[in-house]
Amino acid sequence: MGGLYPAVAKYAEFQLPSTFHAGSGSTRPPLMHGVTGTKMKNYIRRARTDDAIELANLAAKTFEATYHDLTPVQVDDYVRQVFSVSLLQRELSDPNVLLLVAVCGEFVGYAQFKPNEVPNGITGARPIELVRLFLKRGVQRCGIGTGLLEKGFRWAVRQHYDSCWLKVWDQNQDAINFYERKKFKIVGETRYTAGGLNDRVLLMETEIPSLECGKDHI
Repeated sequence: MGGLYPAVAKYAEFQLPSTFHAGSGSTRPPLMHGVTGTKMKNYIRRARTDDAIELANLAAKTFEATYHDLTPVQVDDYVRQVFSVSLLQRELSDPNVLLLVAVCGEFVGYAQFKPNEVPNGITGARPIELVRLFLKRGVQRCGIGTGLLEKGFRWAVRQHYDSCWLKVWDQNQDAINFYERKKFKIVGETRYTAGGLNDRVLLMETEIPSLECGKDHI
């Protein structure tokens, strides 16, 4: 799947407090209760090479939480192949790859956009893949998934991409519903094989909206 169950963002929406304006919504995530927005450093930013260890830990934890039906061996194999620190450091050093992290005192979510080989069914003239979008438990359905997606789209517009596509596990209805709300449409299906996995996944694609970039530089 060009990575994980990308958009297999099972925990997909969540909004940072009023001090952050990357997505829509106003619900304060549970872990933020009792803390004023002005005292917290809550934001979405581009990940750096020195974030590789923390990002690898977050990626492993969110993958295991989402695919809890996998055996420990399957999880270990996948994490070792896909979320190694050395691999993440290479991707973080690649200017053509965008890795975003959502920060609420700690990393609570991330998204990865990357140009990959385009499968049949994708119609954009210059498409970019949303390889992964995951959030930690306890912060879903508050707008951060939307914030990560919108910030990634703003970057994609500046890079002259015209559509965004992804692969999502066909059993992950929460993720499918989220992407459909974001105007992704199912355009085909394929198999995802990595780290010992071999699953049927759906291909989804959307035209990248012309969001106002303003001073939202990454």
